[in-house]
Amino acid sequence: MTTKEKEKEIDLSRNENLASQNPFFKSVIQKAHLHNQYDMALPKDFWRQNVDENSCHYITLYVLHDQNKIWPVRLYARLRSTCPFRRAAFRKKDWQRFVDENHLKVGDVCIFELIDKNEMKFQVTINRADSEGQYYEVWD
Repeated sequence: MTTKEKEKEIDLSRNENLASQNPFFKSVIQKAHLHNQYDMALPKDFWRQNVDENSCHYITLYVLHDQNKIWPVRLYARLRSTCPFRRAAFRKKDWQRFVDENHLKVGDVCIFELIDKNEMKFQVTINRADSEGQYYEVWD
């Protein structure tokens, strides 16, 4: 396991006690999720279990502290030359808007909880890393 993988595992483990009856996944924000790339993919197991993999979807993201503010995001599946399976990812421009408006930084942890499967509505909880690498929950 590389150092980067170990750090990511540690970051994700701090939310191990998260209990929800809804399906969810966690993602530690990496450089690839930000800046020029804005590449955010769903974990393949989550995607296969919760999303019809043969279609494109418009999903809704919202953060808990402001349910009146929503971010419509297109979720699409595509084949990659480096992967033998389809990969589901957020449309770059849509994800960039969410990142920018929520001031996401490398090291923040986002928990994407699928609140409504029929409408593909995700509640996003953002746990931020401070300058010393300590984490705190921004919204309860």
